[in-house]
Amino acid sequence: FCVAYMVSSRYGVDTKGFNFDKLPKEFEGMETQEFKGQLGSMRDVLGEIQSDMYKSLEKNKPPKSKGQER
Repeated sequence: FCVAYMVSSRYGVDTKGFNFDKLPKEFEGMETQEFKGQLGSMRDVLGEIQSDMYKSLEKNKPPKSKGQER
C-alpha cells in the first residue's frame, strides 16, 4: 500500500483515496526513528522497483520508425 502511494505521488496520480489510519501490526508501538528507518527501506525498494521497471520498459520498447522521428 505504501509503495503504491509513493509511486502514485511520484507520477502525479491522485492520492486522495489513500488512507493510512490503520498501520500493520508490525508497526504498532514502534519508535519514531525505527519507523523512519522502515520507511527509508521502503523507499530504497521502491527505487529498485522503479529502476527495474524502467529498464524493462526501455528494453521492450518498439523501435522508432522513420515516420516517428519527424
